[in-house]
Amino acid sequence: MKFEYEPDEEISTALEVLAKVLEHLDIQDASVYSYTTALINMKTEKLSLERSLLRIKQVEERLKDYLASLEHESRLMSQSVVFVHLYNSVLNSRKLE
Repeated sequence: MKFEYEPDEEISTALEVLAKVLEHLDIQDASVYSYTTALINMKTEKLSLERSLLRIKQVEERLKDYLASLEHESRLMSQSVVFVHLYNSVLNSRKLE
C-alpha cells in the first residue's frame, strides 16, 4: 500500500505565504531565530527612520521660523526705505522754499 499525502488548500496557501515572507525578509531558513532576527532588524530600521523623520521635521520648523523672521525683517526694511524717501522729500521741499 502506497501512502500519498496531498496537503489541503489551506496548508498550501500557508506554505506559499511563508515562502513569500522568507523571500521578502531575505531569510535563508524558516527558524524562529531567523524570523526574530529579521523582525528585530526591521524594528531597529523603523525606529531609525522615525528618528530621522523627527529630525527633518524639526529642521523644517526651524527653517519656517527663520523664513518668517526674514520676511518680517524685509517688511521692516521696506518700511524704512519708504520712510527715508519721505524724509528726503520733506527735506528737499524745505530747501526749495
